[in-house]
Amino acid sequence: MLVGEIKDYSNHDKTIKVGDIVTGRTDFPKGYHRVVRIERRFYGDHDAEWMRKQKDGIIAQIGDEYNPLFYIERIVTATGKKSGGYNTCDAVYCQKITKTAIKKMKKDEMDKIRAKYKLLESFIEVIE
Repeated sequence: MLVGEIKDYSNHDKTIKVGDIVTGRTDFPKGYHRVVRIERRFYGDHDAEWMRKQKDGIIAQIGDEYNPLFYIERIVTATGKKSGGYNTCDAVYCQKITKTAIKKMKKDEMDKIRAKYKLLESFIEVIE
């Protein structure tokens, strides 16, 4: 590493860009959002205590880059209702939504519906 070179400690999907649709990997943020701005972040003096506690023997230095902050606009809720509002989310908690991902989610949901339908059909046969 060159003297003065910035280390990158970010561990998010680096393909996400402004305009992409994302959803939270956890319960926050709920729903589906459009990335409207990406703010790069760097460790500062206020991070010194936390940086010393990093695991795996990796110790970041002041000035090293870490996960960006995504500014996001909610476009639909988790239940599919059109919505609005703005929020922010650490990039590591956001998952990019692609056509392939949507097709997989659709297939998974259909599989659940079919399984439940089959279960209900078997109850009807037992009751009759």
